[in-house]
Amino acid sequence: TGGPPVVAYTASQNFERHRYVACVQSVLGVGAISRIVFLGINGAVNKEILVLSGFGVLFAMAGASLGVVILKKISDDSLKKIVTILLIILAAKHLFL
Repeated sequence: TGGPPVVAYTASQNFERHRYVACVQSVLGVGAISRIVFLGINGAVNKEILVLSGFGVLFAMAGASLGVVILKKISDDSLKKIVTILLIILAAKHLFL
């Protein structure tokens, strides 16, 4: 499943912020690995995709590191408010654009 349904479902579970983030990252990580495996099985992976994926991994690691720093500084309530606002913006974007 994609990001928004995972984020929304996990947010509804009322997890503490560290557990919430770990759960979302785990589900999305398994999905990404599954897609890569199936792309490889179907022959859709070439050198260019591997190079781009390598850069993607680097940027994802940098983003995750920054996210950990931010996560340590905000409260559970603040995270819930931010997630809710971003989901509403994303829903509005898809409804009106």
